[in-house]
Amino acid sequence: MLKILKGVFLAAFAGCCWGSMAVAAQYLFTNCGFEARHLTTLRLIGAGVLLLALQAAFGGFQSILKPFKEKRNIRDVLIYGVGVLLIQYTFFLAIEQSNAGTAAIMVGVGPLFESLDFVSTGAFWGLLSSAFGAFCTVQPKNVISRVGVSNVVGWGMVVGGSIACLFTNPFAMDVHWTLPSVLCYFQIIAFGTVAAFWCYLKSTEYVIPSITAILG
Repeated sequence: MLKILKGVFLAAFAGCCWGSMAVAAQYLFTNCGFEARHLTTLRLIGAGVLLLALQAAFGGFQSILKPFKEKRNIRDVLIYGVGVLLIQYTFFLAIEQSNAGTAAIMVGVGPLFESLDFVSTGAFWGLLSSAFGAFCTVQPKNVISRVGVSNVVGWGMVVGGSIACLFTNPFAMDVHWTLPSVLCYFQIIAFGTVAAFWCYLKSTEYVIPSITAILG
């Protein structure tokens, strides 16, 4: 019972982190000149590096190299990285073309509330993000059991961010960096990404993925 409660708390907390991240992302889109592709690249690279740095600090540098000891781990992390990239890009597209509330609900429960800003393209990207999210809830379970949540999420995000860099140069973005935008970016990578993904995937160790998805 205690394990189930732990899983419930982790999944619910991940949902809170994602919700606040969506609001921060909408602020960057509306006020700071960001586009979905910009934020996807910066989010994945920043969050992946941060998570791996934390893992190295607490578990030692060798601990972050565990995924590279077996080919199946490398394969699974690469697949997860592509999945994470697709989740983030489609989710940010949904926010960019509708708003944070619509995108979050579309990802979770579909087009049920007419009072939301129901833009067809925003709804489409939200539902697509939901599909990728379902895949990335189930796909990494085996590799997580072998190398740990932090390694899978951290390297997966670095992989996804590196792929995104092939299409968007993070050093040539015409965006406005101010104190509020820096704080929003930090919130997105630290809480909306690192904490959210870690808690979400960790929760699957205690409750089944479908329960995790509903709580998220």
